[in-house]
Amino acid sequence: METVMRTSVYILLLLGHAACIHAQGFVASLSSVSISPGSTVVVNMTAQNVTDMCGFEVNVRFDPSRLEVMSVQQGDFLSESGLVNTFWLNPQIDNAGGKVVNIVGLRLANGTGRSGTGVLARIQMREKTFLAVPYLTYVVFEETQTKFSSSLAQSLVPIGFLPAAIKVGQSMAGDNTLDDNVDMKDFAVLASFWLAECEYLQDECFWSDSDNDTIITLSDLLVLCEDWLR
Repeated sequence: METVMRTSVYILLLLGHAACIHAQGFVASLSSVSISPGSTVVVNMTAQNVTDMCGFEVNVRFDPSRLEVMSVQQGDFLSESGLVNTFWLNPQIDNAGGKVVNIVGLRLANGTGRSGTGVLARIQMREKTFLAVPYLTYVVFEETQTKFSSSLAQSLVPIGFLPAAIKVGQSMAGDNTLDDNVDMKDFAVLASFWLAECEYLQDECFWSDSDNDTIITLSDLLVLCEDWLR
């Protein structure tokens, strides 16, 4: 019953703002972050280079044996930092099942959308294992059936979501092979991803990404050199 009511409210708001059903397909940008065991982290779901975006709906999947969601908050992109009224549907957090269902935001702006890049939602998570062994885990954004486009008749548009990579417990930033040394093996791994953008499940690439910008560049090589032969 609760799910039906939540969906009904969302549909009524959507129909009430039919003029604001603009959105070119967008990509939630890939991100990477390093944390210590037992600490908390905020994962941002970011719309990148969108045109006339008025709303979104997304689910999130994560490893419940390693992470738990503490809260999900609306980002400031659709509201323009509070200048525009928005509808925000509080999502259903299922830490046992490793998912967050129905993260929904809608811009109530008389048919005007938002263009550019910005944060749609902020997900606060906690690492729960306290493991001494480093590991990498992913937070995956999954598209749902509701998308937005320039008309109700064409309301389904492809939306791409890239994951957030969370690196836990890396002892040295240059140690991308996780053997507690920084040597030629680490250099070889970094070189194999040189100028590449890390992709989902490319763990060695993310471990080599010392500055967490998801691209292997000179700044990552400089970090490796600082830790060389430690």
